Amino acid sequence: MDLEEYSRKLEEWSDKQLDKIERSIRGFYRQLVTLALGELGKIYSDFEEDGQLTYQNMIKYNRLKKFIDSLNEHVDTLSLETQKSISTHLAEAYVYSYAWMGWAIENEARKSLKYTSLKAEQIQRALNNPITGLTLSETLEKNRKEIIYTIQREVTQGLVRGSTYKDMASTLTTTFEGDYVKSIRVARTETHRVREAGTLDSARYANSKGVIMMKKWRNMKDSRVRRTSKANHEKMGHVKIPVDDMFDLGRGEKAIAPGNTGYAHHDINCRCILVYEIDRIEGKSNEDLSQQTFKDFQKAIGG
Repeated sequence: MDLEEYSRKLEEWSDKQLDKIERSIRGFYRQLVTLALGELGKIYSDFEEDGQLTYQNMIKYNRLKKFIDSLNEHVDTLSLETQKSISTHLAEAYVYSYAWMGWAIENEARKSLKYTSLKAEQIQRALNNPITGLTLSETLEKNRKEIIYTIQREVTQGLVRGSTYKDMASTLTTTFEGDYVKSIRVARTETHRVREAGTLDSARYANSKGVIMMKKWRNMKDSRVRRTSKANHEKMGHVKIPVDDMFDLGRGEKAIAPGNTGYAHHDINCRCILVYEIDRIEGKSNEDLSQQTFKDFQKAIGG
């Protein structure tokens, strides 16, 4: 039994949820830019001389340090809000994906597998699974440190060059925009990872309960599918293996699922998904389960 339609609908749900979190992150960055440019404008208004704000004037009385410290505080607040939002979103995505696939399997197999609600430790373990050697919190902390360093460098160099308010404002806006792009990339990569991890964990549970599962790698079949010597996901399309086996990605690299390889060149911005098939069913079936709605399933497992 092919469960591809269930995977497609889950992908649609995931895309909508991701769009919401991206809009939220965008709102955080807009607030940051507004605050930063407001403080920058005040600095120029208060301390420029003859239409120019000089480095010498700004290092008096620790003005430059106070300004940069203030910007860093705003960045710290933004980083915390971003991490909280992404973490909450990822936890919800993992739980929903796990439950959705559990319902799909029970519905098609007509077999009660006694799914239960996920424990907090399992959810946290899924969220902490590292990509490119860094956990989510470590990745966002790395980004925070990078933008703080960039702010200090760009502001200092701008003052030395005698940049106008317009030039300095443009530089800061570009710096924040670059960090925003990084945060969105993290959100997309991590959302994809936990969604695929959630469905896989659910399918592996079903497999252990007698619904023997196969998994199939499916790419998006468009020009954006990666096809480099380091990562060729075009050739992975429709490769089918038992649910507990590892995909052979070539070059000695293996993976349990798309987005969960641990290799940056495979995982970052990956859009491939797993599609599941029920190979065979061991034990008795229950036709009544075909009438079970997803909401009923969620309620039954306490999700």
